[in-house]
Parts: sequence; structure tokens; C-alpha cells
Amino acid sequence: MNPPLILAIDPGSKMGWAAGQAGGHPTSASERVPLEGLLEWLQQFFTDKKPDMVVVEAMLPLRAYARLKTAEHSVYLAARQHGVIQALTGLWKIPYHEPDVLAVRQHFTGARSHGGRKEGKRAVIGRCHQLRYLPRDCVDNDRADALATWDFACATLARKPPKELVMFAAA
Repeated sequence: MNPPLILAIDPGSKMGWAAGQAGGHPTSASERVPLEGLLEWLQQFFTDKKPDMVVVEAMLPLRAYARLKTAEHSVYLAARQHGVIQALTGLWKIPYHEPDVLAVRQHFTGARSHGGRKEGKRAVIGRCHQLRYLPRDCVDNDRADALATWDFACATLARKPPKELVMFAAA
């Protein structure tokens, strides 16, 4: 039996995504997908590849959005995106998971906090470089967050970590 095919998504105004078989090497990108285009994008992906599970970075608690001074329309967009993804995975009968952002970061970088939001994003991008998930010149944090979520899903949900062990050395 083949390892499960996992699609990980970091929703937002620029959506990051990563897909691949657990334990393998993922394909990833980020792109601007308007809410009305998200349904079409997912349907096309599900038709072409039908993943065994979809893993979406969980929304932050509302108090965190307030602390980060996130615009109200961005909070509503995130909620709508999660709803669209969850509804479509339900229709396709694809298991859907929403891991906590800090749990993903702990798994992926070895620490829940790296000082601030920018430092946390840099740590995730650096880890993606170490694992060769991203080219060295890529600093796309949306794509990196999706890759971290994909890696988390491989190790914790599919129980199939990457074949090559890379410790937390300098990038």
C-alpha cells in the first residue's frame, strides 16, 4: 500500500499549499486564489490527485487576531476559506484536519516561539531550506507554512516522517 497523499494548505490572501506522499518530497507553491476561485482550485486538485487527507493550518483564536491588529476582513476571509475547504473535503469524503499553528511550529522547528511573528516565520523558512523543501533563494512564508503543516501531517497523522533525517543545524 502506498503512503497517503497529503494536501496541506496555509489559507490567506496568498494561499500556500504543499502536497505529496507521506515520507516523500512535497510539491509546493503559493498563489493568490480569491475565495470564489478556491472551490474551483480544490475541485480541480481533488479530481486530478484525490488526496487521502487535507490538513489546514488552524485559524488563530480571535483574541490573537486582535492582538496582531489583523484587519476584520482578513479574519472573515480566513473563516470563509476554512468553511469552503472543510465543506468540499466533506463532500469528497476526504479526512480533514486543522492542527494548531504552534504545535506545527514546535514539531517543525523544535520550538513553539522564536521571539516574535517575524522570527517564527524566518525559523520555518530556514527549516524548509534545511530539508530542501524550498530553494535557498525562496523566502515565501505562505509556502513555507504549508510545507511545515505537510511535514507535521506526515509525521503525526500519517506516522511516516521523511526518510532523510536532518537535525536542527544552522541553515
